[in-house]
Amino acid sequence: MNTVQKDAANGIEILQAIKKQYRNIRIIMLSSQERYAVAMQTIQKGAEQYVIKDEDVFEKIAEMVDAMS
Repeated sequence: MNTVQKDAANGIEILQAIKKQYRNIRIIMLSSQERYAVAMQTIQKGAEQYVIKDEDVFEKIAEMVDAMS
């Protein structure tokens, strides 16, 4: 069953809108998409990191934020 809202923006569209307004912002994308192509497209569009949601996701993000500081 597809639960995506008809008019909902996807993550890449949101990423592009944010990067357009705030060019120097550093972004970590969090997604349930496990496909390599999606991750690569996200990085190419300006995300600094791409994290797949799992039970350790918040620990991974904390480590990335620490490393980015």
